[in-house]
Amino acid sequence: MKCPASVRLSEGCAKPPGIYAEEGTAAHSLCEECLFFDSPPEKRIGDTITTELGNEFTVTEEMAAAVRVYVDAVGAVEGELLFEEKFSLEHLHPLLWGTNDACVFGNKTVDIFDFKYGKGKFVEVAENPQLMMYGLGAIKSKHEIETVRLAVVQPRYVEAAPVRSWTIAAADLRKWGDEVLKPAAERAMSGEGEPVAGDWCKWCDGAHRCPALGNKAQTALQVDWQTTPVASVTVPNVQDQTPAELARLLGFVPLLRDYCDAIEAHARYRLEHGQEVPGKKLVRGKPGNRRWENQAIAEAEMLKVLSSECYADRKILSPAQMEKKLKARGLQLPDHLVTRPEGKLVMADADSKEPAVLNAAVETFQKEMENGKGKKS
Repeated sequence: MKCPASVRLSEGCAKPPGIYAEEGTAAHSLCEECLFFDSPPEKRIGDTITTELGNEFTVTEEMAAAVRVYVDAVGAVEGELLFEEKFSLEHLHPLLWGTNDACVFGNKTVDIFDFKYGKGKFVEVAENPQLMMYGLGAIKSKHEIETVRLAVVQPRYVEAAPVRSWTIAAADLRKWGDEVLKPAAERAMSGEGEPVAGDWCKWCDGAHRCPALGNKAQTALQVDWQTTPVASVTVPNVQDQTPAELARLLGFVPLLRDYCDAIEAHARYRLEHGQEVPGKKLVRGKPGNRRWENQAIAEAEMLKVLSSECYADRKILSPAQMEKKLKARGLQLPDHLVTRPEGKLVMADADSKEPAVLNAAVETFQKEMENGKGKKS
């Protein structure tokens, strides 16, 4: 919706998902399995999940913990649960469709859950067009629904709450579909509009050939890379920049990163499909970690040799896992047993809702100045 021209630019540029997207697919698969069988994700730790593209991922404690947050969030809402439910919005446009991760229908309400395994980019839930489409798909034939709650479950993004929700009236959501989504889809599918560069470029298959994104990158580096040899390209020395110049350059960083990622991804795509990229080739990376060909057979063989030594030491459940077991017995997890490390310092836009913090060195210096210790004699 931000860039209608992206549909035109992406034609013929479909490429397989990257390794992080595939890891997210594996985590989604575990989410679906746990909801379907009402089984704990922790039981799958150490097992392997294979995606449709043949990529294998081991279920780690981190993955199981993330899925636990999702399963608990969905399970906390009472009502009729549907998951991996496909929908079509052909009444708005023939090519609008999608799949809901999970939705729970209550009394004139529906809760939509979207699981995000990524940890590098914050996903905003308020007025999120993707989630609003999911909501429209859920209430398409449910005319009795009056309230739609949209929730993003993003457990691995540590700088915000793992479950974030936003509520909209069903009538307002349907109005948005008619007045905003429908005309935007019509413009995009008709090829109208000029490309617009922004943080959405990260997900665009046509980013590598987008003139708007290329122009932004060219402006930031102050170089015409259509004609300038790579060996003679120089970039501004960031240490020489004034605060205002540094702030201006920072605005280009996400676009430059997205553009570079798009170029590398498309080059790899060409090589994987037998096309030439001068100066580049595909090679085998470092082999993965060894794993048992058949865990049951390996266990039986090793027990004969090592007996109980072939097992790892027992490990206490995580606080989240322990809390769930205690709640089932009507008990609470004692606060004094648990600690939670502070999030890492990250750079954010000045108008973001998070309060500004000082690092320890700056904070100590300011306190000393306030106490008079930093004054010159």
